[in-house]
Amino acid sequence: MKKVVVVLCMMCCLVGAFAKTNTFEIGYGFNDILETVKYDGNRVKTNLLGTGFVLAGSTVKDGEAIGTYASVGFNMPQKIKLTVNGESAFATKNDFSQLWSLDLLVGPCFDIVKTEKNVLTVAAGYHMALTMIASEDDVTLVPSSGLGVNLSYAYYLTDGFYVKVGSDFAYDFYNVINQATLSMLFVTPKISIGFKN
Repeated sequence: MKKVVVVLCMMCCLVGAFAKTNTFEIGYGFNDILETVKYDGNRVKTNLLGTGFVLAGSTVKDGEAIGTYASVGFNMPQKIKLTVNGESAFATKNDFSQLWSLDLLVGPCFDIVKTEKNVLTVAAGYHMALTMIASEDDVTLVPSSGLGVNLSYAYYLTDGFYVKVGSDFAYDFYNVINQATLSMLFVTPKISIGFKN
């Protein structure tokens, strides 16, 4: 995993070193985080549903279709669905003292379609997240890492201003602190406004 991260960072630095066009955007979206574990022989699914904010940006060399993409999201789950062997129970954010998640996606991006007004982009790379679930009796902090993809469509209202719709998809399979495998799926559809220079 460490080798993969190093290679991805080197790729981003090499691409970014020649970049001349930069974009920056802020967005709002919905998020669905699903963790699946086995505990005492039981299959336990924890589903966090909520909203959040995202900051993202990219650098692309003029005249090229490949660049570097990075995004940081702050997720605020509103509801938790806990399913054990098919039996479900629900809780809301009011049942917890802390309930949030931070995530990062960084990697190369590719403009699949690029015209004067329309840009369809896909980015793929390293994903990591920090998920906090805390109550009066228990605290769970899950630092996870894996791979992620962003698919987005931008419509330019002017040469330097655009609106964008898209979604992040990520699968984390490694607990950074415990150095153990896990299974966490992140889905984040979002809408953003952005600027290009």
